Amino acid sequence: MRGFGEYVIAVSAFILSFAGCTAVDYGYIDYGEDSGVNPDEVGVSLSYSWPSSAGDGISGVNVLMSRIYNEVHYVWTDESAADVDTVAVLGGDYYAIAFGWNNEDYKAIGIEGFRDDASMGMRTVCAGIPEMTKDEIAAEYGKDVNDFNPSLPYIRQAGSLWMGAVKFSALSSEGQKNLDFRMEDLTMTVHLSMKVRTEDNVEVERLSGDLAGTPCRISLMSGIVPTDNSGKVLFEFSKSGQSGNMTVYEASVKVLGLLAPENSTLKTGPGILRITLIAKSGENQRVFYAGINLKNEIENAKVMLLSPDKSGFRKNLSEAYINVGSELKIGKVQIETGGSEAVGGWFENQDINVDL
Repeated sequence: MRGFGEYVIAVSAFILSFAGCTAVDYGYIDYGEDSGVNPDEVGVSLSYSWPSSAGDGISGVNVLMSRIYNEVHYVWTDESAADVDTVAVLGGDYYAIAFGWNNEDYKAIGIEGFRDDASMGMRTVCAGIPEMTKDEIAAEYGKDVNDFNPSLPYIRQAGSLWMGAVKFSALSSEGQKNLDFRMEDLTMTVHLSMKVRTEDNVEVERLSGDLAGTPCRISLMSGIVPTDNSGKVLFEFSKSGQSGNMTVYEASVKVLGLLAPENSTLKTGPGILRITLIAKSGENQRVFYAGINLKNEIENAKVMLLSPDKSGFRKNLSEAYINVGSELKIGKVQIETGGSEAVGGWFENQDINVDL
């Protein structure tokens, strides 16, 4: 195991008394020097239990430990996600988390602060999804991506983010402690379904969208996502069924959560689904844009739960199904007389009849 420096940070009782229990993030209580905490080091073995869905894409595992009384922080990086390693810690009661991902999917936020400053709680350590550059967007989705919700950045769909947590006591009288982290994926998949009705001789060539309100970062200890740091993800719809001139389109996106709009009248911000539809009739082609406020759909599906301290949300489901109540209607006259491009309005739970 290669330590992230294998740093140990301790806090004196004097400093903690002055600061008023700095590490309230995880119930810090300073019991003083006579609290019974064993000062001897104890061997701790680390192993990880992975579900079959984890696959082989994990780029090592980070392990964070925080002693609850007379606080001490440890940070290690385990370059193998499968091997069992042994570390040494001072005696006491600990909270520990292990997490891992593909290095291309996330960036770690706050590890150095937690490592170097015992007043920095474990809740401050987060995983963040990098923003997509214009070149990356153009390479993956084409150069014709129009942004109608510019206050939120484009981010990639989330890769699997694995985390396990253990609370344990390390006592020299009991010998080596064996920890097994049961790794679970902190991400969720949102399944979207919508209907498109076309007139005769109208063909839908492409239906794509972007979904806003997908969190950019998540606290690894708590699984809480903040309300003030979300982006939007791009994706393609695919045809899943057809009955006459009615076609059902579906898409699935993997995200850290999905935040609802503050109200059902907003046209920008989190919880807005924007769609781009390319349709043709004969030799004529037209691009339609429309947006849908998903406040009711997100809340009715109970996608997220508000944290007890109201600082953010935690996912409530691993799989969320959102049936977009709006129906998009595309007519032949719209294509033949509307020129090359049309911009639809923003609608809530009603038919979208883009007749410009």
